[in-house]
This record gives sequence, structure tokens and C-alpha cells, in this order.
Amino acid sequence: MAFELHQLDGYTTSEVADVIGLSVSRTWTLIRRAYLHLRTRLDEA
Repeated sequence: MAFELHQLDGYTTSEVADVIGLSVSRTWTLIRRAYLHLRTRLDEA
């Protein structure tokens, strides 16, 4: 959800944090992990 809000809907990390009720640093960690997961999956293809 954090990745979708940030990347697809154009929310800032701070806005995403407010929406999902987490700290900005925790939200950034979720977004970063999603990027890394996506990169791994694309590299496997």
C-alpha cells in the first residue's frame, strides 16, 4: 500500500505516513523494500 500511494498516486513519503499511520522512517523502509523486491523480481525475468 505504501509503495502504491507513493509511486502510483504521487503521495510524498510524509503523506503516505499520515495515511497509513506510521512514522516517516518506517514508511520509507516499506517503500524501499518494495523497490528492492520489484528490482529482484525484474532481474529474475
